[in-house]
Amino acid sequence: MIAALLTILFLGGGGSAIGFIADLDSVQKQVAQTVPDDNAMRRGEAVAIVKDMKSRNKDFGKILAKLADEMDKSIADQNQSEGSVATIWDAFSNTVEAQEDVMIEQRFQLKSKLTREEWATIFPAAPGS
Repeated sequence: MIAALLTILFLGGGGSAIGFIADLDSVQKQVAQTVPDDNAMRRGEAVAIVKDMKSRNKDFGKILAKLADEMDKSIADQNQSEGSVATIWDAFSNTVEAQEDVMIEQRFQLKSKLTREEWATIFPAAPGS
């Protein structure tokens, strides 16, 4: 139960910067379709960045699941000290912060491989902005 709530907090409803990458499979397909054939090298570099983002997100999910499991066990154990829960919470926070930093850096890497027009096609502006 705690694991589910913490996962929602960090991945779904916490205002996390990670949320800007909702569907990396879709982004990868759009990059492959949007960058023209005469720029195959640049397209390949952009796709490689997206693939790395997907891999890192997968690893991040595994780490979060492990920490959530540790948190569940720690909370359920009546003999655990408050400090053990705080230690796990700190690990959660540090992990999320590090992942956000990586995702932001990779976003800039991806943006550097795309033209303005390609970026706007792949990541259209929200209505009203």
